[in-house]
Amino acid sequence: MRVTVDGDRCCGFGACVEMMPALFRLRDEDGLAEAVRETADDDQSGLVSDVAKACPTEAIKVDG
Repeated sequence: MRVTVDGDRCCGFGACVEMMPALFRLRDEDGLAEAVRETADDDQSGLVSDVAKACPTEAIKVDG
């Protein structure tokens, strides 16, 4: 599954990093979230969906 973070919507809240630090990080230059990898394993689909739902600005998109 493909995971992306919309930088225009992200506010740097950090819930994604707290919930799944292996897939997300906050950038040093602006404090916004980014996906460390563009894809997540299929066995992580439930957690990735939970992370996307937890984003207060709906910046995380999951395809696949």
